[in-house]
Amino acid sequence: LANIARVTAKPIVFDTHDMQSIRSHVSAEILALEYLANQYADGNLYTSSGAAEIAREKYGLADREVYVLENRILDPVDIGIPQRKLSEADQEIHCVYEGGIVGGNRNHHRYFENIWKEMTSRGIHIHFYSQSDPVYCRQLEEQSPYLHYEGNKGSEELVREMTQYDCGLAVFHVTGQNRMFLETGTANKVYEYLNAQLPVIVGDIQSYVDFVEQYQVGIRLDLAGDIAGQIKEACQIKIADDFLQKHGLTMRSSQNELECFYEKVKRNRSRGK
Repeated sequence: LANIARVTAKPIVFDTHDMQSIRSHVSAEILALEYLANQYADGNLYTSSGAAEIAREKYGLADREVYVLENRILDPVDIGIPQRKLSEADQEIHCVYEGGIVGGNRNHHRYFENIWKEMTSRGIHIHFYSQSDPVYCRQLEEQSPYLHYEGNKGSEELVREMTQYDCGLAVFHVTGQNRMFLETGTANKVYEYLNAQLPVIVGDIQSYVDFVEQYQVGIRLDLAGDIAGQIKEACQIKIADDFLQKHGLTMRSSQNELECFYEKVKRNRSRGK
């Protein structure tokens, strides 16, 4: 679409949600389109500083207006009174995962069977909400009494319902092929977990580790260590109900900066830069 828009007289801002060339093996046509969109836009948006740096090196954006905006939520959902924790009733740990799930591709970052097996074998409950294939999700649930498929719900209802769990999972299946992609993206589920006042459990992805350590909102899970002990300790972390607003981690909080970015792109275009 960015390349189609280039035939107009309008300034173009190209928003790279996922950089396809670092996500997977793609065709020459996709590579060409990605090059043109990045190279010939008047301004560029990326979802992480890592992706922006890769684009600068690959496409020579040294003099380009570039803005980094993570995949945050627009505004926090008003959760009202949080639901009673399931763990209060059974004294066990209840984690939640929300997002896509892939069952047929063992190289995909959303292939969770092995990771979740390690966790549930330690008596950790995993409740998952997904828009993915319900048949597969039900089959996955049958693999352990500690796996609970909760269906698929809208964002606001989901955030409120997640308050009944102890922590949110952002632990992906990392391989040599997908590591760079994972390191250069952000997951909006992290912000939704924090909106639900849940500490975040992340895997071996440095950008996610840096985030939870910077804001002290979670831990990196070592699957070779004491899984239950690590998660139990993480569940003691308290997330304030105004955390996202306080730290400027919503789309709304970036509104003024984003408007200034667009205005600067427009001015540069009118000056022939």
